[in-house]
Amino acid sequence: MSPPAAVRAAPHGPTTAPGLARRTGSDQIAGMKPANTLLAAALLSSAAAFPAASHAQVGVQLSVHLALPVQPPLIVLEPGVQVVTDFDDEVFLVSGAYWLRRGPYWYRTRRPGAAFIYVPAPRVPVVLARLPPPGHYKHYRKERHEQERAERRAAKAAKAHGRGHGRGHDRH
Repeated sequence: MSPPAAVRAAPHGPTTAPGLARRTGSDQIAGMKPANTLLAAALLSSAAAFPAASHAQVGVQLSVHLALPVQPPLIVLEPGVQVVTDFDDEVFLVSGAYWLRRGPYWYRTRRPGAAFIYVPAPRVPVVLARLPPPGHYKHYRKERHEQERAERRAAKAAKAHGRGHGRGHDRH
């Protein structure tokens, strides 16, 4: 990788920072005191030595902070998936990581007190992507969970008994 254009050597000798001219026959840059000259020289030489460090880098990391308890109360939704009960946000525990769902967006953290960092959809565990629509697990309670579980079992049993197997068992 080559150094930035302002640091590369020009055909007629080294270049100086834009807007600064070199005095002929002098080690000082025009309009600068000796101490500032040393500082400018040090900065330019470090930029030449570390060209990657002289380029500006911009990064954005989206994070969310929640007042999640150190040991949040959890309910097992299915093997490997737990949900934090009676909480304003949908927070799940999967494979040792806490996952926050806000609308279609997912965030993850390893510790309840740490910030949740945005995770792109393709990196969200499949087991979480298959959950009911956003908002379903807000303020989730054990009673509600048990009721839904009982309703699912009853629906499954009714479906199995309602088939009749073609022998008239479903007629009254």
